[in-house]
Amino acid sequence: MVLDLIQRDADTNRDAPPPERNFSALRDLVARCHEDDATKVRLLRFAALLVRSLYRAGVVGMAREDSGFRRVVVAGDLQWDFSLHQALSIFALTALERLDPASLTYAVDVVSVVESILENPDIVLRKQTDRAKGKLVEELKAEGVPYEERMAKLEEVTHPKPLADFLFGAFEAFCEAHPWAAGTEPKPKSIGREMFETFAGFSDYVKSYGLERSEGVLLRYLSQLYRTLDQTVPEPAKTDAVWDVLGFFRSLVGETDASLLEEWESLRHPEELLELRTQPEKRKEAAWLKELLSDPRVFAARVRAEMHLLVRALSRKDWEDAAERIWQPAEAAGTDGAAMDGAQGSADGGTGAEVEGSWSPERFERDLAPFFAEHAELVSGPQSRFHQWTSLRSTGTRQWTVTQTLLDPEGDNTWAVFAEIDLRDETAPDGPILRLTRIGA
Repeated sequence: MVLDLIQRDADTNRDAPPPERNFSALRDLVARCHEDDATKVRLLRFAALLVRSLYRAGVVGMAREDSGFRRVVVAGDLQWDFSLHQALSIFALTALERLDPASLTYAVDVVSVVESILENPDIVLRKQTDRAKGKLVEELKAEGVPYEERMAKLEEVTHPKPLADFLFGAFEAFCEAHPWAAGTEPKPKSIGREMFETFAGFSDYVKSYGLERSEGVLLRYLSQLYRTLDQTVPEPAKTDAVWDVLGFFRSLVGETDASLLEEWESLRHPEELLELRTQPEKRKEAAWLKELLSDPRVFAARVRAEMHLLVRALSRKDWEDAAERIWQPAEAAGTDGAAMDGAQGSADGGTGAEVEGSWSPERFERDLAPFFAEHAELVSGPQSRFHQWTSLRSTGTRQWTVTQTLLDPEGDNTWAVFAEIDLRDETAPDGPILRLTRIGA
């Protein structure tokens, strides 16, 4: 709130007398609140603590005007929609500065820092703890550990907490400079990190932990994680690997419930809502499409994320999942696999009428059969997600071709997924953007 009020002063008080150019909105808010005078004084003092915290974290600074007056401004290298909605958002900024961008784990460490400032989705953490206890029990029984010792060890088991020592150490140092934060603490956990490291889809993760009755809790958490990664992690801290993480979670949440992100992205552009009211006849570009094309890094990350999720499905021979991860023509939407396979009949010498551009589960299985006959597996680990294996090339206005090299254990890597992207329809609903053309050598 303090950050937003400072930004409001910068936007609206440019021509105000010098004393009113800094903190006038903040002072006015406190003056109008329904508290007694003594409490208002304490609120102003607390607000001053928060402003100093923002200054130390580099979120705000001082800019000298031509008249010599020093105005408080938001740092210029932050993204335009930078936000600090979590109680420990400033702590996250200071913790991110301690990470090494050159580290191979930098991107997932960024996820761990952000996850530590989010509220705990208790049901998910309990499921993680139960799984950890189950594995430990099996190991202890195999080792012949007595029952009493097993029970004692199980009491110590909790959900995964990556970077816990780092986070608590960083928070202790943070509290020394920002005493107002002493009543809170980070909450290390690994939900988003685990999903990204294993490249698990939403349904995969739900089934893995038996969260069928708590899907909404997981979806809200992932949506909050994505928004916080997007708006709270400063632009300079977003390496290519971090952009890939953002693309992964954007695809994950979007494929599960696109309406959540559509609503959020619409709220980020209130000027479009105003334009729609004043010019109702004007064709409105979909908010998700506007966001996707606003930054080449966002677009490339989305493409890579969709490709990597597709490759993961292919490596597991989950042909139904593969068919859901690509764009399908409207005529093929809603048809079952057998119908789509029959529609492909003409392409294979059959008599069915082919639905152009459609890929049924049976077609995936048929086209990948030669690959699996030649190779024992399709490699889909972290090494398959290096940028060098994904080629993205523009072929026209809002049109691209994409080639994803498929890795095999022998290192021949002669197969690839070939796809096209066509985003010329400005009102298209959110969904997969990859249009497969072929899979082969």
